[in-house]
Amino acid sequence: TNNVVENYWNMNVMNSKEYEALGKDMEARGPTGIDALRCCRLSTLKPGALPENQLVVLDGSHRLRWAKKYEWPQIKVVIDLSVKDEADARAITYTKNSERGSIDPFKEAENYKWLTSHGQTQEQIAQRYNVDRTLVTHRLSLLNIDPQAKAKLANNTRFTVSHIEPIVTLPAEQQREIATSMVKGRDVTVREVEETVSRTKEALEKQRKLDEAVAKSEFKTCPYIVPQTKK
Repeated sequence: TNNVVENYWNMNVMNSKEYEALGKDMEARGPTGIDALRCCRLSTLKPGALPENQLVVLDGSHRLRWAKKYEWPQIKVVIDLSVKDEADARAITYTKNSERGSIDPFKEAENYKWLTSHGQTQEQIAQRYNVDRTLVTHRLSLLNIDPQAKAKLANNTRFTVSHIEPIVTLPAEQQREIATSMVKGRDVTVREVEETVSRTKEALEKQRKLDEAVAKSEFKTCPYIVPQTKK
């Protein structure tokens, strides 16, 4: 197992209960009883991205963690010779993760960001990943989330990514305010969040126009009128 390393783009999510169950199952079955890890050779990936002369896991990162924890000297692997570059490797990892229905939307967003930074359009990404282009757009929008708002909402089981996506279109301060309100308040629907965001945008636009009008006016603040005293 010393010659096998995890990739750094894995999008798989596994809660602690599932992860512990996997570990117990692997312990019972042993190194020869578990499914082989799907790997690729580092030479096919971007130079310098990971340590040299090692296999990179495409599918099976959690299994590799447990194998290293158990200090297994060997583990079954299948080397995928079809991988030509890191983009290929990322696509395979995504496919395997999505088959289990456990994609982290924020990690997915980071993956799409990497692809766009390497010349791929959102349409090309959508075709390769077999998703709608609007999903790619929505995921990328998650990268605009305020860190404090993300901390409140991302790991809260009361909210889905569909609750979060409308909020990221707001400035950071308003994101934090709405996130705080959602956490402290009753359960809300996605539609209710969208309506709150819409009202917030309207209020911000009204304030912007008011500030603009004041900036253009003769008086930057309300004039002070000295009251007359009775003689």
